[in-house]
Amino acid sequence: MADYDLLVIGAGPAGEKAAAQAAYFGKKVALVDRNFELGGTVAKTALPLKGMRETALYVKGFRQRSLHGVEFKVAEDLSVDGFLRRGREVGRIMSESTRFNMQRHGVDCIQAEAAFADRDRILLSGAQGVRVVSPKIVFLAPGSLPFRPPPFDIDHPALWDSDTVLSMSKFPDSMLVVGGGAVGCEYACIFAALGSKVTLVQSEYEILPFADRDISRVLRRAMREAKIEIITNDRVVGREPVESGFRWTTSAGRTLDAEVTLCAIGRRCSLGSLRLDNAGVELTDRSFIKVDDDFRTTNPKIFAGGDAIGGMGLSSLAMEQGRLAIINALQLDEKARVAKVVPTGIWTIPEVAMVGETEDQLRKRGASYVIGTAMYRTNPRGIIIGEDLGQLKCLFDRENRRLLGAHCLGEESCEVIATATT
Repeated sequence: MADYDLLVIGAGPAGEKAAAQAAYFGKKVALVDRNFELGGTVAKTALPLKGMRETALYVKGFRQRSLHGVEFKVAEDLSVDGFLRRGREVGRIMSESTRFNMQRHGVDCIQAEAAFADRDRILLSGAQGVRVVSPKIVFLAPGSLPFRPPPFDIDHPALWDSDTVLSMSKFPDSMLVVGGGAVGCEYACIFAALGSKVTLVQSEYEILPFADRDISRVLRRAMREAKIEIITNDRVVGREPVESGFRWTTSAGRTLDAEVTLCAIGRRCSLGSLRLDNAGVELTDRSFIKVDDDFRTTNPKIFAGGDAIGGMGLSSLAMEQGRLAIINALQLDEKARVAKVVPTGIWTIPEVAMVGETEDQLRKRGASYVIGTAMYRTNPRGIIIGEDLGQLKCLFDRENRRLLGAHCLGEESCEVIATATT
């Protein structure tokens, strides 16, 4: 007899939503995580990052721009602990909220390390010893870890990633950020706002290569105005320790010195000790868990979602994947699919948000479209807050005027894009 109708491994957004969905329909559910603090990567790193950004904006007076001749002065004695405090508090609140949600739904929370013994049995190793369970359905949401290939594959106090940056002991005078995606640009903006000399190296032609090109270019201008040096079409290939940090060499022959280096070139599936091979669960060529359109793995009783299956890495998308996977697994409704159009927010300074197709994507598929652009500097609200670079770009079908994509840069862009999404 099965111990549980559903066993969820991983307590991030996908795992939480999967567990709650099954419990809502009266299923016996357990949620297993190796950590006592629930919430996964969102509570551990993503929300603390947002908290760090808000603190940086506040203490450096970004939202109190010098308007109407009024100069805003900020304190120069900000401590590292004070800077990180709000982010850590937000993560703690998120963790407690997840645990309360599980208790409210009657889900058993088990702190243990999970490993598959075979296709049907799972070993749970915790403080009370080893327990063997045989659930009817398993949902995998183990989350992700920073990807650190050579030459970033060493443990060193001057080499950070998006997890270890939260353990910093001082503000660096200089920082090299490797990777021009969302996380790299976010951290580059935060530390530049705090006064660090920041250099960002991106292997592709443009930062945020998945964003609309016009928006990426305006963000690049904003970052350069914040004194961030941006190097594109180059790759870091070698390192040499120096008295303060590392000296890095690039494929283009550049030499870059930095007190601290932040590796932000992606994330990988956090497999831990799961032993998925024992369960017959296959991985993709990029070592993410392989799933079909129903989020079913190559073992028909095992489903997966969230960062572990790759994709955009959005918590909102992970939640939806968890919910829909359980609907499909337990046949609670007609087969459900994740929405094809998902809004994305990037917490740079200024922030960026987008939904739908980019102009490059429309050109590639030969679509006939028109562009509508609104500038913050011509809008009363934008003038009041002093947002000079902000803009909203909308792409419409030329024939029926249907909105195909919306892309925004500027203060509160995520709220603006939420309007376009509906």
